[in-house]
Amino acid sequence: VPPLGLNTLADLGASHAIYADCDACSRSIRLDAARLGTLHGPQLSIAELRHRLTCRNCGARPRQIRIVYVVPSRRR
Repeated sequence: VPPLGLNTLADLGASHAIYADCDACSRSIRLDAARLGTLHGPQLSIAELRHRLTCRNCGARPRQIRIVYVVPSRRR
């Protein structure tokens, strides 16, 4: 279940990364949320996204989608 407030692709900003994890072959890949929003629409829910993906390695559907907070870099 996504954290409260992170229900659609449009809800993800630069401070979040989204990953799909395949239990069948243990592959984990970072997804490009902006590209997915262009392809499927920014209002696509994260739950629906999981049902649309298949692993390029083994063809299984991911059992889990992870949203990870990305700490902004401190460039000086």
